[in-house]
Amino acid sequence: MKTLIPDANALLAFAGSPSVKLEQQIVVTEALRRFRDHGVDFANAWLAAKAASTGVQIASFDRDLDKFRDVTRHEPK
Repeated sequence: MKTLIPDANALLAFAGSPSVKLEQQIVVTEALRRFRDHGVDFANAWLAAKAASTGVQIASFDRDLDKFRDVTRHEPK
């Protein structure tokens, strides 16, 4: 069975449509760009986009977050 992976470009176009209203529009579109460009899952892309927009550091075991130069990840002990 084939797994369907959302087309980030289609989702970016949808999110940018004038008829679509999203909370945190900037974070959503940045998360979709990170998802598309960095090969991480959307949850990590969202977390990275949110952290970058607020300047908050992330505590996580997931090293995929290290792909983002504008995000600081701390590994919990």
